[in-house]
Amino acid sequence: KPDVIGMSGVLTLAVDSMKNTVEALKAANIDSKIIIGGNPVTRESCEYVGSDAYTTNAAEGVKICQGWL
Repeated sequence: KPDVIGMSGVLTLAVDSMKNTVEALKAANIDSKIIIGGNPVTRESCEYVGSDAYTTNAAEGVKICQGWL
């Protein structure tokens, strides 16, 4: 059971796949923090996907994850 799961996408199309992945993780009772990143990611897409956080900056993503651990 990982503490944190991260996903990154380059195209807007990736957001739907991220949502499907988050739903599958929750269905499997995997209770990990989830962060998404990439150029098309916004606050709205974070809410749509159901992730715990988002970022478009890798260094910021590391800081978010470190804060969780």
